[in-house]
Amino acid sequence: MPTHETNGIRYQFAGCKQSGENLSCAVLLTSLTQDYGMYIHNNDVRIIDLGGNQYSPRMFQFGDYGNQFPSGRINLVKGVPLKIVVHFQGVGTKMNGASLLQFQNSQLKNLSF
Repeated sequence: MPTHETNGIRYQFAGCKQSGENLSCAVLLTSLTQDYGMYIHNNDVRIIDLGGNQYSPRMFQFGDYGNQFPSGRINLVKGVPLKIVVHFQGVGTKMNGASLLQFQNSQLKNLSF
């Protein structure tokens, strides 16, 4: 799975699932150097499909919590991955990959799903 490391954080693509025009993509975040708190907002994330269309997320889901949030603060523990699920709407019904999933300063490229 594609991985990118920046500023002591590893971002690892964990797959996307599509349902109609909705797309949910999972990313594992791991702090590599220290316990770290970070704030995530929907302005920090985007996906670009293979046709060059850009989409911003509607909501986030942190870990296995059933609730979804437009933004939130997460606390990473050094060496312990935390799953973030990013929910996009209106992506069409046939998205099977992305040129880019940008998550803050991290760029996960050439994704297949």
